[in-house]
Amino acid sequence: RGASKGQQNQIQRAIGQFVNTVSKETTPYEAGQELVEASQQVIKGLKGNRANFASPYYEEARKSLAKIDVAPIVKNLDTTIKEYPPGKSRSALIKAKAMLEGKTDGVTDIKYFDNVKKQLGEMVKGLSGSGVDGDTKRLLSGVQRSLVDLSDTASKRYRGARKTFEQASPAVEEAEKRIIGRLAKLEGEAVTTASKKLFSALESSPQSVAYARRLIRQQSPDVWNKTVRTYLVDIFEKIKSSTAGGDFVNLGGQFYKKTIGDEKQKKILRAAMGPKGYKGFTDFADILRRTSLTAGKESTTVPRKVALEQMEQQGKSSLVSLGEFNITQPVAQVSRWANDLIFGKYQKQLAEAMLNPNALKQLSRAKSIKDRTKQVKAFSTFLSLVIGGEYAKPGFPEMDIPAETFYGKQEGSF
Repeated sequence: RGASKGQQNQIQRAIGQFVNTVSKETTPYEAGQELVEASQQVIKGLKGNRANFASPYYEEARKSLAKIDVAPIVKNLDTTIKEYPPGKSRSALIKAKAMLEGKTDGVTDIKYFDNVKKQLGEMVKGLSGSGVDGDTKRLLSGVQRSLVDLSDTASKRYRGARKTFEQASPAVEEAEKRIIGRLAKLEGEAVTTASKKLFSALESSPQSVAYARRLIRQQSPDVWNKTVRTYLVDIFEKIKSSTAGGDFVNLGGQFYKKTIGDEKQKKILRAAMGPKGYKGFTDFADILRRTSLTAGKESTTVPRKVALEQMEQQGKSSLVSLGEFNITQPVAQVSRWANDLIFGKYQKQLAEAMLNPNALKQLSRAKSIKDRTKQVKAFSTFLSLVIGGEYAKPGFPEMDIPAETFYGKQEGSF
């Protein structure tokens, strides 16, 4: 199990390094709180845009001399109030009647009743969970609609202003109804679940994530990146905690399965990261998955048939599909090394190289060399480092070897 434990440690370091490229370290609560606040700012901003859009039209309507007679509405309310027993519902109706009456006899201008309409709307929203019965809420909503109808009839300008306001309302309503609205309402310890609510296949969808990404990133790209990081770290921590009694857990394979092993989850993360970020993540996750070739085995080799089947299933890889170099005789030793790697030999060393960012950088350099002789030489150097286990030695992952040092003087750089 010593080799397995070393591999586990490599994977943990690799995942830690990867998430650090997504965002700086933060706690689930801090990341969740920032996401909640950003969601609230999104809704606030959309409402502000709507108000700014409709405000000039409302100002023109309020300057009109149109009068509204609400005496019939007040009379109906008064009759209903008398039939209600004392309690919260009756008190709500009395408050609404007082709003309508104001300091007038029930006849006043549009500006006054436009404010009353807004107050009634806020009042109805605030009655949720207050003990006021449903019939009373519906009655008050009806009073609000009656005010709108009276204002529309009294002033064409007001009707035009309200239509303008309604045209800008769908964006606000959509945000409030979708995931942004749910996130904006999270409080207390519930904010630690924000990233899960946003990215979990059980609670979200690719469309919702793409919508949220667009709006949240407009507020703060950093907040979005922290949320993505928090979700990935949470998945990995849960995989680690699933180890019981020191049993071996295939961290790389499980991380792959939990993040992109499911089709819906894969689409959610693609929406969360964008095309470029998702490509980088899937490449990384696939490298981790490939370490399962030796997970939990004492031997560092795999049977030839199994290796071929795994290669066929796993598809192309910058490290495993060594055939793309077309290295043939007379470079016999390089060919033998390549074939050995393809068919299962040196799997432990290959896994170590896969988890080393420097190894990937050096392989990319080799692939970029146009001169055939120099490329073969560079690739031979790379394979010798892999097979010799150099990428697992302490300090090697932190070494940043310049291109000319590694391969000799050449044009271009990484």
